[in-house]
Amino acid sequence: MKAWVAVGIPKPGGEEPLREAVARLLEGGKVRFLKASSLYETEPFGEAKGPPFLNAVLAVETMLPLRPFFQHLQRIEEEMARERLGHRVDLDLLFFEDAIIQEENLVLPYPGLLERSFLLVPLAEMAPFLPFPGGGNPWDALLHLAFQGLQRYQGPSWIEKSPP
Repeated sequence: MKAWVAVGIPKPGGEEPLREAVARLLEGGKVRFLKASSLYETEPFGEAKGPPFLNAVLAVETMLPLRPFFQHLQRIEEEMARERLGHRVDLDLLFFEDAIIQEENLVLPYPGLLERSFLLVPLAEMAPFLPFPGGGNPWDALLHLAFQGLQRYQGPSWIEKSPP
């Protein structure tokens, strides 16, 4: 089964904890690495204040069913948080196959995905036309996000109306 996982950490934490989180994800042979996006530096999301973040997206294949895979991600976050003081590594499950779920502790596709360029850009880099469960794809979502608050007023012919 294929899953898409976002990884992130505040930039002062550096890249090494992200590599460590990925290594832990792959331990035990039940998860296989397929592909990683570039690593992006991003500003904190929304109203949050603080240092920039480092974010990427991974494509993995797993033999684990959905809930045990999700628990595996949560366990890695918790273990790394206990072992380190300071910067927390985030592992967010964006998609698991074509699952659409609305539960208290698990929502798929990842909530707010369509409003977060730091998730959409890495997804579009890796698989621009990846079909989203429920419709759409990263490229269409990015275009929609880019055009928020922007409305076409007039076509290119506006230039022809300018004075000589």
